[in-house]
Parts: sequence; structure tokens; C-alpha cells
Amino acid sequence: MAKIKKESISDIEARYEKRLRDASNTISFLNASITSIGVLVAILIGAGSFAVYFFGIKPSQDAVDKLEATMDKRIADYIESDRQRSIQYYIDSLASSDIHRQIRSTDYLLSNKATVKLSKEHISSLIEMYDVVNNIEIRNVILEVLYYQGKSPKLDRFFLNVYKDCIAMDGPPSAAEQRVEQYFIAYGTVDEFTRIAEMYIERRGDILTIWNVYNTQISKDKVLAVLNSKSITELIGKSLEKVFLPKRQQQAYGLRFLKDHKEVATSLGINDAEYKKTYYYKEVGFKYTEKKLSD
Repeated sequence: MAKIKKESISDIEARYEKRLRDASNTISFLNASITSIGVLVAILIGAGSFAVYFFGIKPSQDAVDKLEATMDKRIADYIESDRQRSIQYYIDSLASSDIHRQIRSTDYLLSNKATVKLSKEHISSLIEMYDVVNNIEIRNVILEVLYYQGKSPKLDRFFLNVYKDCIAMDGPPSAAEQRVEQYFIAYGTVDEFTRIAEMYIERRGDILTIWNVYNTQISKDKVLAVLNSKSITELIGKSLEKVFLPKRQQQAYGLRFLKDHKEVATSLGINDAEYKKTYYYKEVGFKYTEKKLSD
């Protein structure tokens, strides 16, 4: 019968210490493994989320943004297209035989004249209509609407032709004539305004009326251009020759006439020194003011 070997206490303690060390090493290994697995899982989850965002969510969001932009543009285009069709309808209705359509069109175009931007086609339609309609009120509506479209070569030619027709008519200045004058005062170049002033003086006899009516709108450079115009000065001089006869009262009228010119020029920002440098003053003003007063 085998004899059982007795272990000492120190041997037992050594054996349990070894087992504890082995267990501790195993636990440490497992902890490290679990941590590594956790990091790996976190990396995989992060990479997955990143991939989902850039390959799934972000393209979808971009597509949604592009779709919204496309839809917004289509809606805006539709609204603008509908607005343009409405404007054309109201323009066409101006020439309608239905008086109610005419009234509605007139009300719409006049109430929106300062805000509606007409297309080139709309402007062409109105210009063509002006030449064919005989109704003066409709013509004035067309002029009013076109005036608010601002300056363009096409409108320059149109308003100048209208003015030529108006200025050739007998009687007092018409509403159309005055609107054309306002157009060239507001938008015309110095040369264009001078041409209008020349036509006015040749027909009406004097530029003073325009200055008095529109003196808050006329710029200083336009007034100086008129005062330095040889052709305009000659026209004014000819009109004064009809007044300056030997009769004292006619002479007094002429002096007042020229005094008014100077006062209006001063009110428009032209000082005395500038006024006396103008061609108008040298040829007409001095001749019929200082010279006459000293006689």
C-alpha cells in the first residue's frame, strides 16, 4: 500500500500562490483582450457611422438640398412666367373693345407702374399699340407706364418721336408733351435735353416754362448746357427781337423776361459768376439787361 506523502504548510502556500498568479495573469489577459475588442468594436462602429453618413445620409441630404433648390427655382420661374402672362394680358386688354377690360387693365398698369419691370416684348407691344390706338387716355397710360421703365435707346427714340408729333400740334402743351419733357429731364443726357429744349423754344418761344414747372427735377449741368447752346440762344434772341420795339412797355417786358431767366437759373444752383460766363448771357443777357439798363 502506497504511503501518502505529507505536504508541509509552506508547500501548500507556494502551490496556492502559483495558482493565484496564474489566475491573475489569466484575468489580466482577458481584460486586455476585452479592452482590445471594445476598442475594435468602437472603431468599427465609428467607421460604420462615418460610412453611413458619407455614403448614405450626406448624399441623401445633398439630394434633398438640390431638390429643394430645383423646386424653389421652378416655383419662382412659374410665378414669374405667370406674372409675365398677366402683364401681357393687361397690355392687350388696353386695345380691347370691352370697356370693362380696358378699365381693369388701366387700373392694374397704373397702380403697378413703379414696381413692374416690363420685358422687351412688353415694351415693344406698348410702343406698337401707341401708334395704332386713337384713344388719348390710353395713349397717356402707355406713356406713363413706359416712363417708369427708365432710360433705354428704344425708349429714347420712342419718346423723341412722340415729342416731335406733340410739339407740332396747335394749342397748349398736352399731357403727352409734358410727360416726354419729364422723361428727358429725368433720364436724358445733356445733349438729349438740349435737343428737347431747342424744339420747345422753336415752337413755344421760350424755355422758361419748362424751367418753372420742372425746376426741382432739372440738373444744373442740363441748365448750363441750354445756356451755353448757340442754337438755343439764337432762338431766344429772335423771339426777343419781336418784343424789343421802341415802345417802352415792350422793352420793360423784355427786361423782365431776361430777369426771369436769371432768377430761375439761380434757383437751380447757378451762381452769378457762372451765369455771366454762359453763351446765352454774353450774346443775349448782357445785350438786353446791363446794356439796356445803362441806356
